[in-house]
Amino acid sequence: MAAVGKISGKGKRKIDIIPIDNKSRKQVTFSKRRAGLFRKASELCSTCGVECAVVTFSPAGKVYSFGHPNADEIIQRAFPTFRSYEEVLAQPIEDMGLDDLERFKVALEGLRSRVALKVKEIN
Repeated sequence: MAAVGKISGKGKRKIDIIPIDNKSRKQVTFSKRRAGLFRKASELCSTCGVECAVVTFSPAGKVYSFGHPNADEIIQRAFPTFRSYEEVLAQPIEDMGLDDLERFKVALEGLRSRVALKVKEIN
């Protein structure tokens, strides 16, 4: 039975996800979506009583993190093998398994982005 006199809308439509080429639009979109992502993570922590950490890198290379109760504490619990960059770099690569090598790679990429940011600040 159809509703009489009711105008049907288009409803919620799917938006295609495509890369953004414009740098300023990309940064604005990142900022808005980062805020939304952190808000959703906060809601997840509040409603479900979970501990959560989210780490993002902006298009400019800056690091942003959210964590409940604390992002660093959760990351240390999730990756207890590597407490610091110094410990990661001191561990022989030959002794590492695939998971350790992937964490090593992530740590090196993080260190690389931090060094690049520091160089930009100094220049």
